[in-house]
Amino acid sequence: MGNVEEKITKAFEAFDKKDFRTSFEIFKPLAEQGDAKAQFNLGFLYRTGKGVKQD
Repeated sequence: MGNVEEKITKAFEAFDKKDFRTSFEIFKPLAEQGDAKAQFNLGFLYRTGKGVKQD
């Protein structure tokens, strides 16, 4: 994939299709690199339990 904005767009497209796992997998490395949009959305996925293993 290309630049950060393209990746963010792909993550939102996956989210809209309810493919939360793919959305998570795209947001996570971007969040780890410090992208604020990705951090916010990764936090949302964790909080709602979408795309993540629940314990």
